[in-house]
Amino acid sequence: MSEEEIYRLAALPSDQFERREWVALAYARDWALFQGQTPDQELAAEFERSYSDEQRRSIQAWITAANFANRFNNTFMKPLELPQAYSPSSNSSDSERE
Repeated sequence: MSEEEIYRLAALPSDQFERREWVALAYARDWALFQGQTPDQELAAEFERSYSDEQRRSIQAWITAANFANRFNNTFMKPLELPQAYSPSSNSSDSERE
């Protein structure tokens, strides 16, 4: 994604998405931003009207999984530490092994 696309997605201009899609994205953004709370009751009500129970559960599962993955990576992400003896240039190619 380009930087412009990322900013556009984060801003979520409602005229750039189908209304139903925008509702799900705005709900997910707000849910993550407010740590599981839904401060905009109108948005929550529209989310409930726009999707069936099963669809809302599926969307919520994706939101929860993405939130967990983001928090996990933010907490434990550190550079990959390779053994001192390893360097990409010291890796022999398949043709050298034959």
